[in-house]
Amino acid sequence: MGLHDPDSAFTGQASASGIEPLFDRLEEAIRRFSETASRASDQTGACQQQFRNQIDVAEGLAPDPSTRQIVDLARAMLATLGQIERNMLRSQAETDQLRVDLEQARREANVDCLTGLPNRRAFEREYTQAIEKARSEGSALHVAICDIDRFKSVNDRFGHETGDGLLRAVAAMLGECAADGCFVARHGGEEFVLLLRGLARGDSFARLETVRRALAARRFISRQTKQSIGTISFSAGIADVLAEAGPRAALARADAALYRAKESGRNRVVCAWDNAGAS
Repeated sequence: MGLHDPDSAFTGQASASGIEPLFDRLEEAIRRFSETASRASDQTGACQQQFRNQIDVAEGLAPDPSTRQIVDLARAMLATLGQIERNMLRSQAETDQLRVDLEQARREANVDCLTGLPNRRAFEREYTQAIEKARSEGSALHVAICDIDRFKSVNDRFGHETGDGLLRAVAAMLGECAADGCFVARHGGEEFVLLLRGLARGDSFARLETVRRALAARRFISRQTKQSIGTISFSAGIADVLAEAGPRAALARADAALYRAKESGRNRVVCAWDNAGAS
């Protein structure tokens, strides 16, 4: 059994796929309300102009009590329409702010607050889209699962604040991969997941191996205790998504390769297609 349940990315996708349509429905409702408010504001403005014209006509007639009553009633209605128009304009401004807030909430729902990377929900959506695109274009797609080695011992020895700092450091190094056709997300805990697009198998392995070597070469010091943490490494498993039976199978293969990397000494990348690793 692997270090995580690969199917969980897709059982979890049910909730993720339920949230995204909710955002879409809210956005559509805001759009419709904004259009309705805009039309109502325009119509109210036109009605006010008509009332002003009629008032001007009535005031030009010979003064009599009935005419004065009509003018007074028209002025009262004009004032009411003016208030309605101001309310509509205020509603439009509030709607615009709601649209901004909704877009901000949509972005935040896809970001891991600790590392700043996309979160698991964002990965689930990106994974599905990446597979569809790779299949339609006939391009390569690899998925890798990375897990920081002996992370629990770091938390136990130096505290969770130091552990959080290490998570951010590893996330930053993995995030450098994202500059060129790679999607990186925090999958949970000390685990990260990557999608490497358009690269040959060897190139995908080399991309991840470069980050692994760079991380293993660094020395970390706890900011809280000033103690040396020493070296930090990760183990990873990588699989060829389109060579597997489906998304779940590809994740399971990457997870099994990660398990072999841990079992064979950690601090290495193992490829599901040939079980080869490097250290």
